[in-house]
Amino acid sequence: MCINFDESLPESVMTRIKAVAGRNRVMKFATRLIYVGRKALTEMLGYENPNQIAKYIGILEMTGVITRGNSYKAGRNGLGYYLSETVMNEMRLARWR
Repeated sequence: MCINFDESLPESVMTRIKAVAGRNRVMKFATRLIYVGRKALTEMLGYENPNQIAKYIGILEMTGVITRGNSYKAGRNGLGYYLSETVMNEMRLARWR
């Protein structure tokens, strides 16, 4: 399956992100995160800066686009990020238009 990163998010999702992001240019990162997940965040960001990744994830959390979960496993500590139910529904609706 090939993912088209040029595909935009539903307008309602983009509006929420823009309202919190301010002058941060997070939309490209947000689109990729939503469509791909946490895999290869550094590569998606385009440069190595874990602080910037955390900042952008924080923006998406504040907008209610994603939620943070605990995915702790023995020998491995990590966080899971999940799309909110509202965003998943908006993505489904946008796909069928």
